[in-house]
Amino acid sequence: MTIKRRGMFEPYLKSFYIRSTDPTQIKILKLEVLTNLANETNISTILREFQTYIKSMDKDFVAATIQAIGRCATNIGEVRDTCLNGLVQLLSNRDELVVAESVVVIKKLLQMQPEKHSDIIKHMAKLTDNIQVPMARASILWLIGEYCEHVPKIAPDVLRKMAKSFTNEEDIVKLQILNLAAKLYLTNSKQTKLLTQYVLNLAKYDQNYDIRDRARFIRQLIVPTEKSGALSKYAKKLFLALKPAPVLESPFKDRDHFQLGSLSHLLNAKAGGYQELPDWPETAPDPSVRNVEVPEWTKCSSREKRKEKKVEKPFYSDSEGDSGPTESADSGNMELWHHHIIFYHM
Repeated sequence: MTIKRRGMFEPYLKSFYIRSTDPTQIKILKLEVLTNLANETNISTILREFQTYIKSMDKDFVAATIQAIGRCATNIGEVRDTCLNGLVQLLSNRDELVVAESVVVIKKLLQMQPEKHSDIIKHMAKLTDNIQVPMARASILWLIGEYCEHVPKIAPDVLRKMAKSFTNEEDIVKLQILNLAAKLYLTNSKQTKLLTQYVLNLAKYDQNYDIRDRARFIRQLIVPTEKSGALSKYAKKLFLALKPAPVLESPFKDRDHFQLGSLSHLLNAKAGGYQELPDWPETAPDPSVRNVEVPEWTKCSSREKRKEKKVEKPFYSDSEGDSGPTESADSGNMELWHHHIIFYHM
């Protein structure tokens, strides 16, 4: 949404507030509008509104709201810490899905300024005992491995716990356990050397071939041997390289050039027979373009309309003769009423 279009809708901000009776699709569309309209002046109002949405029973809508908070924090730097602290408070929520979605968004926000939020990383490390959603667990492990130097005392203990439950974890979590073990082996081999070897041995016989291949690849990189080759010299550059902070994008990205409500807008792909929207005009068009000529055959005088209305037969009519419409209507209604009375007394 361009700045020019935002100005059109800013006075009507409250019109896009979400009602509990709205369908999920309408809720998400309104949420998208509110996120695009957020700026330095109205962000406090919008964030208060988002806090009420998180209490909704619609889980898809709640997840979309948490993502919207993350996007607001990305777009408006002044409220990034406020949004981050609000998401951290959601980690104590009883709903596991809310906690999982919050962890994923917090992970993306922490990548922007990890050195300022080591306490949040420590707090998230404690959640590995409670959170069971695979994506959330994988996000926490990635975060601890990526910034293990900020939590040197906690990271080895997290690896110890993950080594115990490695065989029971989902595949996405196992891959992050392997990455965590490799990064700790390169930065703190005294405490984690035996743990890393144990995890690699477990992964060597895993049922998933991706995990077996990842374990074989990591072993050749971090444990140099005669057959390792020159690639093992660059293990730290490979595993400990700085990653760029992610950009939280709208799920409706690249859909603004499709007409709202069309099949192409829903599929985010050009459907057959779709007509492109014209570009926004730089100047207002001549009002005469709205004048449409009415075809002659559609014109009808008022006298002809009254005549057609006069000879129109009523719905309840069983007479095809020359009797007038009022008479046929009365006779039809009487006969129908007579049938109803007979049916009632049968």
